[in-house]
Amino acid sequence: MIKKIRILLLILLLSAGLTLTALAEGDGDGSGGGSDDPLMLASSSVADGAVDVPVDASITLTFNKNVVNMSVRDSNKTCFSLASDEGAATAINVVMGDDQVDPSIKRIITIQPVNPLMPDTTYTLTIAASISSKSGSTLVGDVTLTFTTAPAAISSPSPTPSVEPTPSTPAQNPSPVVSTPAPSLSPAPESASPSADTVTAEPSPTATPAEPSPSPTPSAAPSPSASTAPSPSPSAESVASASPEGTADDQNGESISPTVFIVGGAALAAIAVTVLLVRRKK
Repeated sequence: MIKKIRILLLILLLSAGLTLTALAEGDGDGSGGGSDDPLMLASSSVADGAVDVPVDASITLTFNKNVVNMSVRDSNKTCFSLASDEGAATAINVVMGDDQVDPSIKRIITIQPVNPLMPDTTYTLTIAASISSKSGSTLVGDVTLTFTTAPAAISSPSPTPSVEPTPSTPAQNPSPVVSTPAPSLSPAPESASPSADTVTAEPSPTATPAEPSPSPTPSAAPSPSASTAPSPSPSAESVASASPEGTADDQNGESISPTVFIVGGAALAAIAVTVLLVRRKK
C-alpha cells in the first residue's frame, strides 16, 4: 500500500513540473501558451524614421515569440531585406542565436549590413509577413523600418601655422686679404757710388781690391845720362783705366765696396808720394 502511495506522489510531482514548465514558456513561444496570439515586432534598436544612423550600425529586432528555433530558423532568414531609397538592394547578414543553448535570445534577430551603408542615404528594412514563430504564428503583414544614415564627416583642414619671416642676418664684410709680395730672387741693382749709409757688409765677389804697390826705396840718384829718362808719372786717369776689373764692375752696374776705394786711394797716394820724391831728387 505504501509503495502505491509513493508512486502516485511521484506521478503528481512530475505532472506539476511539466505544467509549470509549459506556463513559463508560454506567450507564443510555440510550447502551448498564447499560441493564438499573432507574431509581432516588439522593439528595434533603430526606430522607424530615425536619422543620423551610423553607416556601420547593426539593427537588433526583438519579437514577442520564439523566431530562432531550429524548426523555423532557415525559413525566417529569408524574410528580411534592406534597400536604399533608390531601390538598390543591400547585402545583409541575418544573425540568430541558439535557443537550446541560451533561451534568453530566442526572440532576438540581428541584421548586419555586409558593407558600410552609404552616408546621408535613406534605407528601408522590410520584414516579410511570412516570418513565423515556433508555434506557427506569423505577422499580420509586412513590417517596414525606414531610417537615414548620417552624412559623411567633413574633415576640416588643419590650420596651417603661419611662419614668421626670419630676419636676415647682414652679411659680414669679409676680412681683406693682404697679399704679401713674394721676395724677388734677383737683387735690385745698386748705385755705382754707394753712400756712407748704404755700406754692404760683404765685399762684392767680383771686385778684387788692388794691392798697393810697395813704395820704392829711394836710391842714389843716377848719374844723368842721355839714355836714362825719367819714367812718366802715371796719372790718376791712367791708373783708373788700368784696372779692367773696376771697369767691368762699373759696366755691370755692381756696387763697389768702400774698402776698394780706401785701398785704391792709399795706392794712389803712395804713387803720388813716390813721384814727388823722384822729381825732387832730379
